[in-house]
Order: sequence, then structure tokens, then C-alpha cells
Amino acid sequence: MASASTAYTADVPGCAGGMVVSFYSGHDHVQGYVTSTMGDYCRVELRQSNGGHSGASTRGATQWTAELLDAGSTSYVVVCNGNTGRCATSASY
Repeated sequence: MASASTAYTADVPGCAGGMVVSFYSGHDHVQGYVTSTMGDYCRVELRQSNGGHSGASTRGATQWTAELLDAGSTSYVVVCNGNTGRCATSASY
């Protein structure tokens, strides 16, 4: 279990998403998530300055990216609504 976690949100109309930062086993871990709130095609891309990345998409229930180790890199997510083309970027960690 994570001992502490913080969420960084990235929302666009129709898509609610973001990134969760968790600290456990002595390291930070990051994971992206996205939920479609109106049945639109929503995608989240978790990106890291060290080249790490993972993505997930949904037209309904929340989907999660892979959980990546955040060790000395900058991490953030981009959430996009594929129906409208609108995207939002979370704050970086």
C-alpha cells in the first residue's frame, strides 16, 4: 500500500484525468488515469523526462496507465478528448 499519494489533475470537457504520485518502498511512483464523463473517447498519456511513457484510453469507466518509477525524472500527463480534440496537461512532478 502507498504510504502517501498526491493527485495532479488534467481535465477537459468530457474527460477527467490526471496523475497520482505515490511514495512506497523508498521510491516515488507515478500513474495516470482517465475517465470519460460523457461517453467521448478519452486518452491519457503519462510522460517522463527520461523517456518513460504509458497510455490508456476509455469511453466510460476509469482506466489507468502502467505505474512507472519516478526516480530523478519529471513526470506529467496529457489528457485528450478524441471527439473534440481538446487536451489538458497536468502540473509536473
